[in-house]
Amino acid sequence: MTRKRPVTPRSLVLDLLRVTPEPGAVPVRSLVEVASLFGLSGSAVRVAIARLVQSGLLESDERGCYRLAPNTERVNRWVEDWRLGDARVRPWKGAYLAVAGLKSADRTVVRKSLRALGRLGFARGLGSIFVRPDNFAQPLEATRRLLDDFGLQPNAEVFVASDFSPELRERFERTLWPTKKLSERHRRAIADLQRSEKRISKLAPAEAVVESFLFGGNAIRTLALDPLLPEELMSGAARRELTALMLDYDLQGRRIWTKFVDYRLLEKPPLRAVRGGRS
Repeated sequence: MTRKRPVTPRSLVLDLLRVTPEPGAVPVRSLVEVASLFGLSGSAVRVAIARLVQSGLLESDERGCYRLAPNTERVNRWVEDWRLGDARVRPWKGAYLAVAGLKSADRTVVRKSLRALGRLGFARGLGSIFVRPDNFAQPLEATRRLLDDFGLQPNAEVFVASDFSPELRERFERTLWPTKKLSERHRRAIADLQRSEKRISKLAPAEAVVESFLFGGNAIRTLALDPLLPEELMSGAARRELTALMLDYDLQGRRIWTKFVDYRLLEKPPLRAVRGGRS
């Protein structure tokens, strides 16, 4: 079984808002209510929201509802594009995307840059040059903008490189990406979803919500962090299987959330009772 990432107030708020349909503004009380299912306190959720607003990741409207800030749009779309499967890539012709010029005395800036490169499957290839196969379906400029949004420092150069020596290319292909671990991660996520699918319909509404959030979220993270390597470097069979399974699980999860909302509404007293019996 996959070791699932701990649910924190910050991660829960971001994940909930990421999957909320447009316009995506959610009241604090709704976020607090869902967070309580995971044992998170309302105060912790409100602190997380305040910090996310301060960091520019969330914004609020006049009703006190929160949504993801516009500057997170490309990053969120990249995460949600797991649904597109192999449409995100094109046949590899042997060239590499390369990033060079990571220079900063600020460790935080460097750390953000390295995290941004890792999110898109770049690995340190030669000295300070990071590379990944040039097989994204999106154009180079879109990749540049996405790296910027993920936190790549502004002075870094992003370009296409192809004239590496045969020896260096062989080393890239053999050592830069942990293909065995990546495949195992996909297989574990597949097994987790298959087990969850068999039991989730038997759970109480609140328990089913937590289950679908944890296992579905883990599968989505696995797909979103997949480096999308070409078939020449790593078979995409497990990724394709996980994508197909997650598409079905996502539909099931949406039904579970709808059922939970209906269940909660049925639990609540009628409006006139809340108002002391006045209509």
